[in-house]
Amino acid sequence: MKIKSSTQINCLLISIFVILGCHNFLHANTIKPLEDAIAEKINYKRKNPSLDPGLREIFNNYDDISVVAQAKILIEDPNEAVKKFGYDLLKSAHFYYKKPEVNTQVVNVLVKSMGSKNRRRALDNSAWLLKHHKSSDFSEDAKAQLKQHFEETIKHPHGRHTGYTILLVGLVDMKTEMGRLQDVADSVNEPSKIVGSRIWKSHRNVFAALQALARMGDKNAIDRCIAIVDSETDEFLKVSVLLSSIAYIRQPEAVEYIKKYLYSYKWDPYAGPCVIGISYTERAAQYLEKMIVGFPTLAEVRKVYRKKYSTDPEFKRLWSRPKRNLYYRHHYWRWFKSQTSIEIIR
Repeated sequence: MKIKSSTQINCLLISIFVILGCHNFLHANTIKPLEDAIAEKINYKRKNPSLDPGLREIFNNYDDISVVAQAKILIEDPNEAVKKFGYDLLKSAHFYYKKPEVNTQVVNVLVKSMGSKNRRRALDNSAWLLKHHKSSDFSEDAKAQLKQHFEETIKHPHGRHTGYTILLVGLVDMKTEMGRLQDVADSVNEPSKIVGSRIWKSHRNVFAALQALARMGDKNAIDRCIAIVDSETDEFLKVSVLLSSIAYIRQPEAVEYIKKYLYSYKWDPYAGPCVIGISYTERAAQYLEKMIVGFPTLAEVRKVYRKKYSTDPEFKRLWSRPKRNLYYRHHYWRWFKSQTSIEIIR
């Protein structure tokens, strides 16, 4: 075997570096301006409204500061399609970049949009904030803006997104508003009608006020929320929908209540003749993973047992849907048993 000299090796390395450098230079020059890339995505979305325009390409090629700045410009556009694309781009940036400063900017824009004359947008963005953000994402400006929306809520308590505004007040821990929340909570004296398949708007707002108070640590509100949900006779509604109301509370009592369903042997009723419902254990786990720091996500637990299923013939022989639920329950039980303390996500 002929060994190349050090001079030959050095020349070869230099050639590789030159080639790579040229490739990077050419790649940099082929990336179009961000405004053009966004314009192409908007045109694609107009022609194919039901298809995903593929925003990952934008996030891969452009930095978060530029993308967020462009999204803010788009949402001020008078054209509704362009405006909607701007909001979609902003929300997707929250997931892709995973940076606190991006999250704060997204929240600032969405909180402001809660006062939009477009009621559907105000509703959607309020719901988004509740589902995807936490207290630390809200700047002082966003909190001040939210307080203004809450002022409007008090004046016009039957608005379409009143409940979301009230819940956001609880999420950001606005304890200065607890007195007014208590006034809303005390405005209806029929707790059995607050939740269920048919809910009056005023009752929904009462329940939202109780949830917000409970999230901020009001013991009486915590007890009332749990009692109201527990009194629901439609168990499918309770587990598939109302447990999320308890998960929102983010208090130790809420964790203990949901754990009852985590260790249950029951399954959701069939959604149809060919559709099998998921177990109460899995339902509860989906709520708890959003509530507790380090809680094993349902996806992680499934992965553990899929691996065991593929590598352990005896385990595969014994595997069944009821068995799966048994393993999952035991997995979560062991996790709780191993914890000396539980940190709740706020």
